[in-house]
Amino acid sequence: MRLDGSELVSLLHVLRDPLAVHLYLLLLVQMQYSEGHFLGTYARLMDLMTPPAPERGRRRAGPTYKQLRNALESLVSAGMVRRDERNAEQGQLRLWLASRKKAKKTA
Repeated sequence: MRLDGSELVSLLHVLRDPLAVHLYLLLLVQMQYSEGHFLGTYARLMDLMTPPAPERGRRRAGPTYKQLRNALESLVSAGMVRRDERNAEQGQLRLWLASRKKAKKTA
């Protein structure tokens, strides 16, 4: 996985939100690289963003649904993620990111 300079500028200098950075990296890892397509749920993302349970003591809390929605909205407003128009009617979280597939070199 690689990040372009423009992505780093948007994440670290424009948004400056650790939750948005965490969410963006998770989306990159979970998406289909050839198409830039992510299909999942908020519950799954919340689970992935919650720290694992320690051997002793309480498990630290992960982000709330509202915090996750706000982080996603920040990424959408920065132009890094695009929502599918049919998310609500299908009951899914379908997102589009820039494809990571490298163009084939032709000789």
